[in-house]
Amino acid sequence: MTSNDSKVIYFIARRWVNIEGVKFFTIVIPENGERTDVVEQVLTDNGLVLGDFFRLKDQQMKKMGFLTSTVCGDVAFIANISSKLVYLSNNKVFQNKLFTDSICRDNLPLGNYNISISLLPSPIRISPDIVIYFEGTNAKPFGSQVQSDNREVKMNGSGVVPRCSPIEFPHFQNSQALVMPSKIPSLAVNPNLLLPVELGGAQQVATGDVFRVESPFNLTTFQRDTREVTEGVPVVTPGYRPIDIPRFQDNQRMENIARIPHVIGEYTGMPANAAKPNLVIPVELGGPKQVVTGDGFRVESPFKVTKNETLRAVVLKYVEKFGNRTHYLWILEKHVEAVFISNNHNLSKGHFFKGVFSLKSNQKWSCSSYIEGLPTPLLAGGLDSLDRVWFTVKLQKYQEIGMNMRFARAQAKFIGEILDTESKLSGLDANGKEVNIRRKKLDDNEYVWSIFEVL
Repeated sequence: MTSNDSKVIYFIARRWVNIEGVKFFTIVIPENGERTDVVEQVLTDNGLVLGDFFRLKDQQMKKMGFLTSTVCGDVAFIANISSKLVYLSNNKVFQNKLFTDSICRDNLPLGNYNISISLLPSPIRISPDIVIYFEGTNAKPFGSQVQSDNREVKMNGSGVVPRCSPIEFPHFQNSQALVMPSKIPSLAVNPNLLLPVELGGAQQVATGDVFRVESPFNLTTFQRDTREVTEGVPVVTPGYRPIDIPRFQDNQRMENIARIPHVIGEYTGMPANAAKPNLVIPVELGGPKQVVTGDGFRVESPFKVTKNETLRAVVLKYVEKFGNRTHYLWILEKHVEAVFISNNHNLSKGHFFKGVFSLKSNQKWSCSSYIEGLPTPLLAGGLDSLDRVWFTVKLQKYQEIGMNMRFARAQAKFIGEILDTESKLSGLDANGKEVNIRRKKLDDNEYVWSIFEVL
């Protein structure tokens, strides 16, 4: 802790709820994206709410009028930040004097823009040594005209930068990010804070892969909620030193984030062997309060978190990494992708099983428990010459190409929407047709079920 601690600015960027219903705020240092999760009541008891900026002064949280924010659901946005759109590691990012680089997911020409800023649900990696933490949206040109830019940014050999919204955060020099948690009185952090875990990697993805091993835009995703994964993933709880944490070369920022939970543990005075995985540090500010509550209207969070559900799924792909096998699944009842990470389950492609699933705050499904394999596959199929999973299905609710539809589409049991990306159907007698389908990546890096053969 140094005299510069009070100069660090923190932003309350997101709200989320864990599977037990405990509400957390994600606070971030705008200059570098370092973030941690804090029990919401700790900040609200100090007069801070979602969208506020604050500093730590004399071990007290001091709200400050740094920038004006607006809140939409559980996400805070900062509008009208003047930024320059540039290329960085074959990706378009916004840069400015206030915030760290933010990803641009809109197909925009290079130039100057006013953008809105928000914190990404999870950081994304655009190169071995560059991680992006923010996203920018609602870009509007200003000043000199934007540059004509006809070149396409190639992602893993094909495709252009897909649409999405970038966001950036302030750059402040000599910030003391690591000491911040220890200076908040009785800070109740999320004890299950998960260190970044690389899911797959560019080298693992071959052309025509069945399932999404890497996120769109050739970016590696990171997971924050402990329950995003199941077994074998290193978790740091208060009082523990990080052990066996996968490092990313020359990336001091990742190492700093890894230390945050331990710094908090040191402040609480907990012995290393006393930390418990599900412990929430008690907070008592000003003594117990007598509060009368009454039910009223509720604002449903756009980042819905579901309780455990028993569902059926099929394995489409798997990747071995860090001693674990990451299985990429298709949930048959929900018609969505999911992951199952385990160090003692080696499930083959095409394996159907029943498990416990939940939707996390980042809107991704995860399997937390394998129950049993299904005695009979629910879909006929196999593996093609490139080891990709395919299925045979019967089409329903066929729709021809329309004004707002690039491809004809249909529905199928256990699969959901299927696109005719290769124009295999005449459209006149498509309903009831049996076809073979497999996963396919479109030009905008979206993965879909696509017809490759009509039976």
